[in-house]
Amino acid sequence: MVELQSKIDKKIVAELPKVSFPGRIFVIYTEAEARKAIDYLNTHVLVGVDTETRPSFRKGAVNRSLLTTPASCSA
Repeated sequence: MVELQSKIDKKIVAELPKVSFPGRIFVIYTEAEARKAIDYLNTHVLVGVDTETRPSFRKGAVNRSLLTTPASCSA
């Protein structure tokens, strides 16, 4: 069984190798750009999505997504 840690020691983080993202990043500003991006993502078999949302501290309260980041694996 794998044991998960709730915290990672700062020394261990500092020793991790530095990496950079070699891919391209697109920032979408218009609806037309969004449609073009959706058409592109629809050509992929697998697309991942990450969202960032402001936390809510009231029961039942839900906030809108502030940032949505889709990603695909392009060879």
